[in-house]
Parts: sequence; structure tokens; C-alpha cells
Amino acid sequence: MMELMMPKQKRQDIRCGHCDRKLAEGSYYSLSIKCPRCKTLNLLTVTRTAKPALLESLDQRISHGNNTT
Repeated sequence: MMELMMPKQKRQDIRCGHCDRKLAEGSYYSLSIKCPRCKTLNLLTVTRTAKPALLESLDQRISHGNNTT
């Protein structure tokens, strides 16, 4: 079985925004999960990352047309 190399992140409870039922435990970048209790569709996305300098660098490359030559 092949393992993906992901950076270690703090695992957190993922709960329904409507009834507070625990839906999962882990980490995510983007997640869509339907609560089996109340049927609410929960859409979760990361708003901040652990490496803002890396993202700023990528944003600058994109905004400058990615001219690396």
C-alpha cells in the first residue's frame, strides 16, 4: 500500500455546524460532509495555513505571469 507523504498537522474534531454532532476527526484543506443526524451539508475550507510566506511567494509568481526564465 502506497502512503502519501503529508506534513503532520494537528488533528481536530470536525462537527456539524447545525447540531454539533461529531462527523470526523482529522485535518483538511477543503471538505464537504453531510450530517447523518440533521442532514445539513457542511462545507469546510482552510482560511489560514501554517506557511504564509510560501503562499505569498506563489501569489507573487502567479501575479507576475510566472516569468522564471
